[in-house]
Amino acid sequence: MKCAICSVHIENENPHVLTVGAYGTPRCLCDECAGDFDIATGAESFDEISLAVDRISKKMTDSDPDAITVKTVSDILKDAGERAVAIKDGTYDFSLDERESDEPDELPEELREDPEDVLLDEKEAEKNKRFDKIFNIASIVTFAIFGIFFIYAILDKFLF
Repeated sequence: MKCAICSVHIENENPHVLTVGAYGTPRCLCDECAGDFDIATGAESFDEISLAVDRISKKMTDSDPDAITVKTVSDILKDAGERAVAIKDGTYDFSLDERESDEPDELPEELREDPEDVLLDEKEAEKNKRFDKIFNIASIVTFAIFGIFFIYAILDKFLF
């Protein structure tokens, strides 16, 4: 898998996802580009944000990414630029960042799957597997009967 920004091979098994395309294809980021995005969107210094935005922009022009990636990155960098200008002017409210980081990293307990649900899913999968096996055998037998009948009809017409 290649980075959507700089096109280097991603070694990470769980890469950062920038966006997902129309067919569900993820646009992933290498650790270096993900770090630049973290700095661009979360740093508290105008200079750090500017340098990260410059690095991302340079990588984008060097690698020629697809339209979805360009649109997503443009939107993110636009917001990062506005945030950087507000930080430089001294008008940025850093409490906005704290509210955004209060989002849970894990699923809430009520949205997690119960062990009973997992067991029911496994039983249903096993039942479906058995049904598929029976259906496949019945299909093979049906096609074999039609094949034998077809061969008999041909032989009857031409040989008898």
